[in-house]
Amino acid sequence: MFAQALSSVALDIPLSVKYIDSAYDNWCGMNRVMKMAKDWLKQMLGRMFPPISRSAALRIASEALAINAQVVPQSCHGTKPDNCRIYNAPPEPCWYIYAPWSDQKDVIALRSSRVILVGKLTGVVHYDGSAGDEG
Repeated sequence: MFAQALSSVALDIPLSVKYIDSAYDNWCGMNRVMKMAKDWLKQMLGRMFPPISRSAALRIASEALAINAQVVPQSCHGTKPDNCRIYNAPPEPCWYIYAPWSDQKDVIALRSSRVILVGKLTGVVHYDGSAGDEG
């Protein structure tokens, strides 16, 4: 009796494994289709709404500054610099623009740099504040 139960369990295992394998193959196939659809949508969005250029990002950041942008030196980075520590960064790729603080002129103080994050796809200012690079 025990042997019959054991043999029936042993026969069921390959069927369930086969079912799991086919379900996994179906899932992987759907994953590929979803990835293809997502890539196609990204291409279409890129054609309909061209990404924000470096010069446009600098213009948007200069509008966010309270001081005259022609006098202020700004540096723009296409990727996150190593010394920049921003928490809860937006999921959208951004331009990282370093600009001086606009609260006081010629302040001698040890403090973090100011960074402005401008979205590469939308042009929205996602962050304007401390870069977390003090010290």
